[in-house]
Amino acid sequence: MADMESIPSEYLKSNEYSIIGGIGKGNSSKVYIAREETDQTACLRNLVALKVLYPDEDEFVTLEERIARGELPHLIRHSCEQVLLPTKLVVFAMPGGASETPQQTLVMPTIGGPSIFEYARGRDCGRVPLPMAVLAIEDAISALKFLHKHDIGHGDFHNRNLLLLPSSPISQWSDEQLQTYMSSRPLHAHAAELGPKHMSSTMSFFAENDITLDGRILLVDFGSAYQGQGPEWLTDDARFVTNAPERLKGHAWGLPSDIWSLGATIIEILTGTEIFRPEINRYPGPCDFGRDEVRERIHEMLPPWRWEPNELKSEMRSLWPPELSITSCRQLENMLEKMLLLEPAQRLSITEVAEIWRSIREDLKLRGAARFEHER
Repeated sequence: MADMESIPSEYLKSNEYSIIGGIGKGNSSKVYIAREETDQTACLRNLVALKVLYPDEDEFVTLEERIARGELPHLIRHSCEQVLLPTKLVVFAMPGGASETPQQTLVMPTIGGPSIFEYARGRDCGRVPLPMAVLAIEDAISALKFLHKHDIGHGDFHNRNLLLLPSSPISQWSDEQLQTYMSSRPLHAHAAELGPKHMSSTMSFFAENDITLDGRILLVDFGSAYQGQGPEWLTDDARFVTNAPERLKGHAWGLPSDIWSLGATIIEILTGTEIFRPEINRYPGPCDFGRDEVRERIHEMLPPWRWEPNELKSEMRSLWPPELSITSCRQLENMLEKMLLLEPAQRLSITEVAEIWRSIREDLKLRGAARFEHER
């Protein structure tokens, strides 16, 4: 498939949608912002996000596609404001005469701003302000609680899939603002190298347009979502550093795997550190290994606290931001230790996580508020 910038507008143009531009891409799809048009008057209406799926030779029908087809209406009917689900599935074709390839495309309400990962990497300290972190974690827990209530696992939970919601909704931005924002996005920067220099244009856009980001988020990208037990074919799709050990080893996995990913994500949001990143000076990145080799060498590649709860707690203790009280740190460590147990069945449920988090968040909010204006 052609690069995002070189795809002609006709590719995704029909009586219903007019493409404004591309805003993101991943291993299995590319995402565009478009305007919905009425059939008769062609008057511009709502902004939507179009997620164009790459052709799949195996022809798996994902849960995300089933949701878009209306096969799980109860999810839309009882939707959660922190979760961005597709509402429709349409098919477009790549230009090319007789060889045109139909592309499954998911239609979603307009998505949020940058991910919390991008925002953190855009700051010199490498992490978001504490009040923003508290709200983001709160919304992330609410999103997973909604999904798990319906026996649905996200399957790829991490802070790159947590999009910050701007104070001024994207649907209210002018075309000029949309174009400026999209051109500011660091689409070509590798995630591991992303830093303030890559994010400067995006950060400047929000400052110059007086658009704030307080930490409210949307959980996006349900391409790896599933019901009940996680399917074998999704094993390789999730982000390595937040992936549960049972998935990396090729064992059975399910909703508790989301709990591990949430725990790793909470640490990263609060500290700006990918605590389970491999020692890249000793070993190639995971993408350089095949699945079987990753499974064979997983204990070598990952730091020791991945496997030893006591070492994990000690490592977390060295990373907490200075404004956290000793009490908050200990409460967080105790919660995270139970979320990051190696045995999936022994981990906290999302309901238990939500209950514990309620007892922690007020102290975090209080301690972060005094520094918020300075850190922003």
